[in-house]
Amino acid sequence: MKIWYLWEGDTHQDNSGSYDASRLREVGRNRGHEVQIFTPDQFKLTIGAVGHSVGHQGASESEHAHGQNKSARAIFVDGQMKELPDIVISRIYAGSTELSMTILRHLQACGVAVVNAPQSISQVIDKIQMLQILDAHGIAVPKTLFSKCPIDLALIEREIGFPVVVKTLKGARGGGVFLCQNAESVRDVSDLLVSHGLSAPILLQKYVSESHGRDIRAYYVGGKVVACMERTSTDGSFKSNIARGGIGEPCEMNDEMRRLVQASCAALKIDIAAVDLLMSETGYLVCGVNSSPNLHGVEKYAQFDIVNVIYDYIDHQLIPQIPSILAHSKEQAAPKRGAILPAFLNKLKSLRQSHVA
Repeated sequence: MKIWYLWEGDTHQDNSGSYDASRLREVGRNRGHEVQIFTPDQFKLTIGAVGHSVGHQGASESEHAHGQNKSARAIFVDGQMKELPDIVISRIYAGSTELSMTILRHLQACGVAVVNAPQSISQVIDKIQMLQILDAHGIAVPKTLFSKCPIDLALIEREIGFPVVVKTLKGARGGGVFLCQNAESVRDVSDLLVSHGLSAPILLQKYVSESHGRDIRAYYVGGKVVACMERTSTDGSFKSNIARGGIGEPCEMNDEMRRLVQASCAALKIDIAAVDLLMSETGYLVCGVNSSPNLHGVEKYAQFDIVNVIYDYIDHQLIPQIPSILAHSKEQAAPKRGAILPAFLNKLKSLRQSHVA
């Protein structure tokens, strides 16, 4: 199978991103796949063509399915038209550009199997939408206030209390997250964000003291919770991200943790993810869901081969689904010939009848 990874970040330096890229490329090729890794800036897209009518039937079935005829969408990498892959796996983060999402949507519309789906990534990247979806499904999350700067400090004190965790709507690896001890520090953060032109709404979240500097990260692949580890900060920070110097160790997953992780990923319709859990006095809370989690940490600290598990999912679950994915894409992208005129005439008839009435 031809597999592409859409990757944001540097894959060529000595960092965790490079580790993830190297492992995914190496294991995939050892399993017989043709694996390539591209960044969004390498892509150009074309849509539509001149001289073809709706429902044009001149192209072959294969051409329609893969978007390779002159009237279909096309994709260029480094200026060269590329034959489409069978599968694209997204490795884009919360700060990703609209370009990345557009590329994923384009490939999906061409009939390529995209994991995770762009719709699911959008829900995860937008933190307030993610929390709204989880809450609507009865999944426990920290109490959160959604507000635009400047912030109503009296409302925060009444509804959330201090200390309070302040989060920008988009951020990854612990970026854009602040712990404010009192109203004055919240005001300072608010003023800082406004002074840098960041007037977008923010999240103010109840501080869970029992989980200061530690959390549980659980990995989910293809409908199963496959591994988990406890992450701990090493510098006294309330953030335990390994990308910020935290460390991890394997931990046992109990039934409550497993239920929360599975329910969260099902609600967000996501196939590969990491779910972060906080330990509160009332039970576990879902703090966040990451659609492109770091793989180095779980392999290093939990001694768990997550990359081969991802390829097991690709080989045994995703690849058998590809024919139905292609058929669904073709059905959505290519209307049946003659379907538009009858619909227009029916609409016109309905309007005439309403006018007479």
